[in-house]
Amino acid sequence: MAVNRTENSSLSIFSFYHELFYEKADPRIRDFPLMGNPAAIVIIYGCYAIFFKFFMPRIMQDRKPVDVRKFVFLLHIVLFCNCAFFTIWGLIRYPFSKWRCFALGHNNYGFDLELVYCVYMFMLSKFFFTFESILAGLKKNMEMTETYLLIHHTSLPLLIWSIINYYPGGHATFVGFINSFCHTIMYAYRIIFCHIIPESKLYKKRQSITFCIFVLQFIGIFFHTFQLFIWNECNFPIAYAYLIGVYVTFITILSLVLIVPQL
Repeated sequence: MAVNRTENSSLSIFSFYHELFYEKADPRIRDFPLMGNPAAIVIIYGCYAIFFKFFMPRIMQDRKPVDVRKFVFLLHIVLFCNCAFFTIWGLIRYPFSKWRCFALGHNNYGFDLELVYCVYMFMLSKFFFTFESILAGLKKNMEMTETYLLIHHTSLPLLIWSIINYYPGGHATFVGFINSFCHTIMYAYRIIFCHIIPESKLYKKRQSITFCIFVLQFIGIFFHTFQLFIWNECNFPIAYAYLIGVYVTFITILSLVLIVPQL
C-alpha cells in the first residue's frame, strides 16, 4: 500500500509538472529546443552561475589576469549586431499603434508565427551575454558590478523563458524591443568610448551612463506593462504583468545595492 501511494504521488507530481510547463504552454513553441520544460535552461544557467561564482575565482587564484581586451572588443561587436538586429526588426515590424494593448495572436501563420520565432531567437541570443562575465573573470575583475551582471544574465533568460513559453507575442514583445534598443545604445557607446577612443572623458563615466540607460529602460517597461491593470481591452494575460512586476522590483533593489554605491 505504501509503495502504491508513493507511485501515485510521483505520478501526480509528474502529471502536474507536465501539465504546468508543457500542456499549458503555447502549442506553437512548446516543442522548440529548451521549451516546454524548464529543466534544461535552469541547468545551463545554473552551471554557468556556479562556474563563474565558485570555480572561476579558484582557477584564477594563482594566475595573472588574462589580457582579454581583443576578445571583449569582438564580443561587444557581436552583442551590438545582435541587439541592433532585434531593434531594427522592432522598428520595422512592431505595431506601435498597439502600444497600449497588443493582443496575443494564436495563428500558426503570418505575423503571429513570425513573432513566435522572433521571441524565441531573442531568448537564445541571451546566451551570448554570459561571456561578458566569463571574460571579466579571466581578467580577475570580480567586482560588485560583475556580481550584478551574473545575477542579471542568469535571471533574465529564465524570466524570458517563463513569458514566451506561454505568451510568445503580443504585449510581451515590447520588453524584448526596448531591451534590445537600450543594449544597442550601450554597446555602441562601449565600442566607441571603451575601445576606439578610451582616452575620452566619457570612458570614465561608462558605468553612470550605462546605469542611466537601463533606468530609462525599466521605467519604459514599468509603464508599458502596468497599464494592463488600468485598461486591458485586448485581454492580454495579466499573469505577464505580475511576472514583470516581480522582476523589475527585484532588479531595482539589486541595482540600488550593487551598482549605485559604485557610481
